[in-house]
Amino acid sequence: MQPGLFGELPRSRQRRVMMHVVDAGGDFDVHLKCSTCGYDHGWVNLEKQGLTVAAAKRGVPCPKCNVEAR
Repeated sequence: MQPGLFGELPRSRQRRVMMHVVDAGGDFDVHLKCSTCGYDHGWVNLEKQGLTVAAAKRGVPCPKCNVEAR
């Protein structure tokens, strides 16, 4: 087996830990929770936060995990 041309390259940045929707109610209310640290952000109104439904489904950066990673 041939070794890689560039060997081990360092990662350019840390991965972000994301909170995901665990429950949804109404049109734009979602409950966000981090599965890594257990941080519970509670209920969020997407319109007031300036988020879309698609962005909430992809995940929102966890404030607790991402501060610790820096």
